[in-house]
Amino acid sequence: EESFLHQVPFVNFLKVRFSWGANGNQAINRYQSLSTIEPKDNYDYLFDGNTAYGIAATAMGNPDLKWESTYATNYGVDFELFHSRVSGSINYYNSNTRNLLVQRNIPNLNGFSSVVSNLGAVNNRGLEIELTTINVDNGSIKWQTGVNFARNKNKIVHLYGVRDANGKEEDDISNQWFIGKSLGAYYNYKPTGIWQKGDEIPTGFRAGDVKLKDVNGDGAITADQDREILGYNKPDFTFGFNTTVQYKGFSLYAQVTGSVGGVRNNNDLLDPPVNFTYRMRAIYENWWTPDNPSRTLPSLDYQDAYHIYFLQSTTWVRIQDISLSYTFPKAVIDRLKMQRFQLYLSAKNPFLFTRWGGWDPETTGSGRSQYPTMRSLILGVNLSL
Repeated sequence: EESFLHQVPFVNFLKVRFSWGANGNQAINRYQSLSTIEPKDNYDYLFDGNTAYGIAATAMGNPDLKWESTYATNYGVDFELFHSRVSGSINYYNSNTRNLLVQRNIPNLNGFSSVVSNLGAVNNRGLEIELTTINVDNGSIKWQTGVNFARNKNKIVHLYGVRDANGKEEDDISNQWFIGKSLGAYYNYKPTGIWQKGDEIPTGFRAGDVKLKDVNGDGAITADQDREILGYNKPDFTFGFNTTVQYKGFSLYAQVTGSVGGVRNNNDLLDPPVNFTYRMRAIYENWWTPDNPSRTLPSLDYQDAYHIYFLQSTTWVRIQDISLSYTFPKAVIDRLKMQRFQLYLSAKNPFLFTRWGGWDPETTGSGRSQYPTMRSLILGVNLSL
């Protein structure tokens, strides 16, 4: 309604938004800041010849915990163009979270393996775009599409304030948190192939073992010198697309979603040698044997002394929905004395395109703790009297 837009006919609606705010977040369960004790049968003990009922501490408390606080700035634009045939929104945000509440791994000599702690500061920034278009609308045919895109980047600004001799703040390698880097980093030895018969195999390795990158070139594989950031478990961006075509009583709808970038450790490829359940499930995998010198997967009895990662891309594109329906015309519905009569056929999650070698790139966990996304084919009738 501003005067300077009156002479711009293709703009039907335009709104510019800006906001700033701060939020506090408790982010943990009630009483999780306190040490907890529990009774169990295996805590019982002998005292003066009798069995005494025992309890033990099962979680380490942290009386210094603070709430998370997030300070966020948001910029946005909403618009409708060309007689509202094109509409959408663009949003950009930048937020800084201080005292982030996380489960921090600690040395077992403390009696516990982790404790809830405040992580110094993390920055998040991202872009979100939504766009809807009416491509065709001539009375008999209507074709509409929708697109969404989201990109988020985060980085650790600082951790605990502990600095080295050069004044640089130290990373937390045990939790794989690095100053200036994203959360979700994979920090480990880099596999570069499989040792083969005839190679000059260093001490501690054998043919069929995973070959590791010697970062500093000293001929030895050590935790201090030869580990590096191999990737991140966060995608570069996610997207979605949907389209609807309507012709008379027919309607065809399709939806596609996807995620691009990011890697994840495929634990099943390195299931411990004492349990070949998941290694042996892949009789078609290219495992190394003396007669099959694979350069991608180790021998089935590989001991994995260095606890390496088999990182695989979690990029995926899924056709999430394809639906075809037919709504009977009003004359037929009136004759049948109904208010609505529709037939439909719908396929849910019929196709997935990915190089991820596990069950499903959208699921987490490993082995029996994860399940692939269900596919279904539905034929139905929608009617009301």
